[in-house]
Amino acid sequence: MRSTELATIEFGQAERATVATIGGEVDLSNADRLLDELMARVGTTPWMILDLTACAYLDSAGLRMVARVDERCRTVGAGLRVVVHPRRLDRSRARDDPHG
Repeated sequence: MRSTELATIEFGQAERATVATIGGEVDLSNADRLLDELMARVGTTPWMILDLTACAYLDSAGLRMVARVDERCRTVGAGLRVVVHPRRLDRSRARDDPHG
């Protein structure tokens, strides 16, 4: 596992996919470094799975990171799947719910 300021990234393999698990907070301070690590692995397998279930925060720089990975996957003929926890990235709900 690599720590990139507030975010962590860990890579694994699943059948025909590279699984990138990102945890913590992805923002302007670390999105480009995470993107570099992701781009280095795009196309090494037919699929990239971007697991954001452990990601507590994703700002516009994080969304741009996901969009750029998607664009690169399309360019090299790889598929992309993004996995998110349905409530984890909802900041408005997190502010209202003390249990998060």
